[in-house]
Amino acid sequence: MSNLRITVKRALRDSVIEFSVYSLETLMPTPEEGLEVFWPSVRMILDQFSQRRNCFKFQVTFDGVFQKHINGEEQTFGFKTRATICLRSSNKNELINNVRTKILESYESFQGMGSGWIWRQWRMVKVLVIKYNPVSG
Repeated sequence: MSNLRITVKRALRDSVIEFSVYSLETLMPTPEEGLEVFWPSVRMILDQFSQRRNCFKFQVTFDGVFQKHINGEEQTFGFKTRATICLRSSNKNELINNVRTKILESYESFQGMGSGWIWRQWRMVKVLVIKYNPVSG
């Protein structure tokens, strides 16, 4: 994790906390291998919050840098998951695998549209942690 920089923003009395994990790596051979750089940080964030809270929601967004093949123009596109409930007892590996699958499916769908954008690197991952109190019935 030494090639990563993490920033934290808090909002609404800590009901929403945004972690931005920036990669200082510029060489990522494939999108799949590039994603692997970030998973230890995502896991650490989930582990820390599950120790402090019984329940919370989180959402993950990967920002990728893409380049147009024809003119070399670069643009950043985000690939986002839905908010996911995490309980203290949740299997974090399963949650992370579900997020990984969703991000890769979104990326493959984007590439499959024939837009002409070519992946260059994952710039950062944002993890939003949202305070969540389930209603008991």
